[in-house]
Amino acid sequence: MSARGSVPKIFGPSKVPRVFGSFSIGRLAGIQVRVHWMFPAMVVLFATAAPPDEPWYLTVATVLLMFTCVLLHELGHSLVARRFGIRVYDITLWPLGGMARMDHIPEQSKVEAAVAIAGPAVNFVLAVLGTLAVGLGVLWQTAHGDWRTVFREGEPGHLGTTFGVLFVVYNLVLGTFNLLPAFPMDGGRVLRAVLGRFHDWVRATEIAVRVGRWIAFAMFAFGIWLWIRSGFDGGVFSLLAIALFIGWAGARELWAVRLRHGRFPFGNFAGNPGGNFAGSFGGVRFQFGGASAPRGAPGAAGAHAPREAEHDPRATRAEPEADGRSAPGDPSTGARRPLGDWKPDGFGHDRLDDDAVARLERFKGRLGQGRAPSRDGDDAQDG
Repeated sequence: MSARGSVPKIFGPSKVPRVFGSFSIGRLAGIQVRVHWMFPAMVVLFATAAPPDEPWYLTVATVLLMFTCVLLHELGHSLVARRFGIRVYDITLWPLGGMARMDHIPEQSKVEAAVAIAGPAVNFVLAVLGTLAVGLGVLWQTAHGDWRTVFREGEPGHLGTTFGVLFVVYNLVLGTFNLLPAFPMDGGRVLRAVLGRFHDWVRATEIAVRVGRWIAFAMFAFGIWLWIRSGFDGGVFSLLAIALFIGWAGARELWAVRLRHGRFPFGNFAGNPGGNFAGSFGGVRFQFGGASAPRGAPGAAGAHAPREAEHDPRATRAEPEADGRSAPGDPSTGARRPLGDWKPDGFGHDRLDDDAVARLERFKGRLGQGRAPSRDGDDAQDG
């Protein structure tokens, strides 16, 4: 299966940590290709478990052919991502498929859909080319003898035809399977791109992850049924592992998206339907649902303020109350600010509103003492 991951931008291009347990095998189209140590271990396992009447090298060649299709699939994602200005750090192959790591995952429906659909599109193109190659081989054999010999074991052209058919089948299965709407697989990312046109990115991700969980549950249940009916084998193990990976990776990316938007990563907390959360730990204040939350969302900074106030230079100055008096907002410090700037934090305490903090940070003038700031700009000099 295919996966994509993002790397925090705090790392430079030359300082990106490699996937744990992986090693480089070269570069393809300028992108570093890495292999996890479990991949060669899996190849050795398959070779030793091959039937006695089948040469081990044919089993190894079959596995390598399958992962060549996976590599080309990930290369399709990577090349399209680079066209949109996304830096691609590497492609890592591991037993469950491949993963292309990028510097970020764009929150734009157009880009998300284009990058996601590129991988399966590569597989379908390769399947068409493989079908043409097999067909030409059969025609050539027909012109020089009996075409049926290419399907007879031990006859000339049989081995090439067999691997050609496998190449077509692998690409068709890989492209079709990855289009399942099970986030974070490619089909699930296409689903999120479509949902992103009607919802904010957090909500679109939540719906896509929920759909992916149902599909993962169905895959896991089907794997258990196969285990009971036919016994445990490599196919059953792969199905169960992929189902678990879909559930885990989808939840992990949902947490990351919520954090980027200032939401509590694990959804509702203590009956807070907005997923916003604030508090303190060890004397350090923290809040999810602050300035980075979408405007209008519960707990978002500026959700209660008119939009035009952002561009009004006078909005950066604290306004006195109508009767000229201020109200104590924080009993522990005795700080006095206009009462409207103080909001409850959900823990029984009042805290300075995020929009007021933002206005104070933007304010470059001299703070008045015991008087309201003038409106004529006289005190707009640097203090």
